[in-house]
Amino acid sequence: MIDKVIEVLKTDTKYWHSRVFKGWAKQSSKLPVLAVSGELPTRDWGMGDGTGLNILEYHPVVRCWTKDRVEDIQKHIIDLMYTNFHSLLESSVIEREEETFILILQFKILGGK
Repeated sequence: MIDKVIEVLKTDTKYWHSRVFKGWAKQSSKLPVLAVSGELPTRDWGMGDGTGLNILEYHPVVRCWTKDRVEDIQKHIIDLMYTNFHSLLESSVIEREEETFILILQFKILGGK
């Protein structure tokens, strides 16, 4: 699932072009840069019709380093994830290191068996 998320984010060229990495971002002089990570999928027994559907639940984390347009980039990532995966945003954090903002967005994607 992480590879699918990276593929979708890499094909979008509005802000970050192809600067999307797995795990942790490589050093780059051009910002924004994205990194996608996540844990192994877990089983979600309580979704669906209440009878305990055995579907997988993924929790990809998208990190973005940028110097400006924080809200625009955040909204764009959320829109891409929802459009392509029908994902739910679980948490969103904006940190600041000197002149660089770090967006940390965790999503929930249901699907697969």
